[in-house]
This record gives sequence, C-alpha cells and structure tokens, in this order.
Amino acid sequence: MPRRAAALLLAALLGAGCAQLGRGRAVPECPGELVASEAIPGEFLLRERWSVERGGETFPLEVVAQKRADELVLVGLHPLGARLFALRQRGLATQVEAEAPSPALEVPPGNVLRDLHRARFLAVEARGTDGVFSEQRGGSEIRERREAGRVRERSFRRLAGDPPGLVVVRFGEPTPGGSAPARIEIENGWCGYRAEVTTLSEQVLR
Repeated sequence: MPRRAAALLLAALLGAGCAQLGRGRAVPECPGELVASEAIPGEFLLRERWSVERGGETFPLEVVAQKRADELVLVGLHPLGARLFALRQRGLATQVEAEAPSPALEVPPGNVLRDLHRARFLAVEARGTDGVFSEQRGGSEIRERREAGRVRERSFRRLAGDPPGLVVVRFGEPTPGGSAPARIEIENGWCGYRAEVTTLSEQVLR
C-alpha cells in the first residue's frame, strides 16, 4: 500500500473525535511498561485481529497501529467496522481521543497498547542466540526464552509482587516471507484475561 494510501486509511479510521463515555468493562484496566514512542524503531502500518477472553466471555476487535516519527496511533475497530477507540502515544504520554460507550467497548484501550508493547517492543537485550535471558525494567523483570534464533516466550513479573503472577506472551511461527509471528498468545495473570492476536497485514512506511 503506498504511503499516501496508508495515511488516508488511518485518517478515515480516526474520523471525527467523540467524547469519552461511560465505562463498565468486562476486562479491567491493567498496569504495564511502555517504550517511549521515539524509541520505537522505524515507521510502519500494522493491522491485527484480537480475540480477548475473560470469565468465559470473548471480545473480538481489530487493531490498526501506525507509527510515524515520534507518534504511535492505535485505532480499535469492531469486527463489523465500527470504531471503538483511538489512542495516541507520544513519548510515554498517552491520550484516548475517542471511545465507544459500554457495552460496545469491553477491552480498555490502554491494555491493547501495553500488550502491543509487550509483544513487539519490550524485548530483552541479549548477546546469546538461544537460551533464557532476563533484565529488569520499570519495576518488572522481563524474561525471554529463545530457540532457533527466535523468541518463543516472553514473561513479565512485578518485582514488588503487585499485582502477583505473570504476564506471558507466546510467539507462533513468522508470517510467510516475514519476520513477525503470524499469531501471538497473551496470558495476563495480573488481570485474569487471555488474548489471541493474529497479524493481518504489516507494512514498512519508510
């Protein structure tokens, strides 16, 4: 997709802003670290299909993410195409610019952003190719298991134990001809939900 077409797609998805409305979500807001937007490498347009499950209920959505310069923009879409939210990240600051009313929006936009960071940007800096590596960042221990030169699993543990448990990200095989996994599973033991994320398309913008 040409750069102009990608920009027009995101502009169309963002549309006109609307006021934030009432909450009452099935999935609770959950903490987590972020990478500053200017430290995220490259510029890209990403589209993913998400399926979030908690308490026997499943909440589907599609996510469009665009990184330009020092800004990351996320748009959450209902499977039928209606916009659920628009979120901007600059540096470590985030702003939800538009949000659908409950019960249409059951997954907090901040959770989607933090899970995206866990899966794509919060990697451990390790010199070895395979094995288990860890580092501490922002009050959490991040641990990675690597096999055959790829990250197979990444977990997050709060050093203070609040909340207790782990957030675990499991990576599937990469997309044909690509380097990013086609499917990712996220098990959030901090806030009691699971997510399956499938990459629909990914384009480098520059």
